[in-house]
Order: sequence, then structure tokens, then C-alpha cells
Amino acid sequence: EMADDKVDLYWPQLEAYAYALENPLNGQGKVVAETGLLMWRVVNGHTDHVDSFGFGCDKEYLSAGRRPALFQGFIAEVIKTLDGPLPESGEKCTMCKYAEKRNKSA
Repeated sequence: EMADDKVDLYWPQLEAYAYALENPLNGQGKVVAETGLLMWRVVNGHTDHVDSFGFGCDKEYLSAGRRPALFQGFIAEVIKTLDGPLPESGEKCTMCKYAEKRNKSA
């Protein structure tokens, strides 16, 4: 569904793209003034059953604005978590059980 809550889901990804454009490894960065989601919802299709196939859609642009300071805090927490110690295995965690099983067989 094309709803504003999608912005809350995708803002870290959008900010990561903006950060990459503004801070390239080489060359001059580009200023990113806005991020957002351009969304399409297919509402119909049509064909001549030979060569032509197409569809119609509704579209909507959802502005995400910019959140660079929030992104810096978010990515700092991600890096801290990745660089930090592994958490204790959870009894119900299927990923933990997989990792333990894999480590035993290695």
C-alpha cells in the first residue's frame, strides 16, 4: 500500500543513499536536498495477446525529507553492535541455533 508509514520503514536506506552521494570515495560530492519514495500500484493490465502487453498504475511520491543527524546516530549504533561482543544465544533464537550447529560441525 502507498502509505506514509513506508517512509518510516525506508528512511535509513534513503539516508544511506544520500550519504553516499554527498561523501563519495573520490571526486566531488553532490548535495542532496530531499529524499523520498516514488511508489506505483498496478491497477489494470491490457494486452493484444500477441505483441503488446502493458499495465496502468497509480503513482504517489512520499517525501522523506532529510535526517542526516538521526542517520549518523543510527549508523554509529549499527557499527557499535557489529564491532562489539556477540550477545548470548537466545533459547528461542533460530539464528543462534543455526550458528551453534554450524560452529560445532566446523
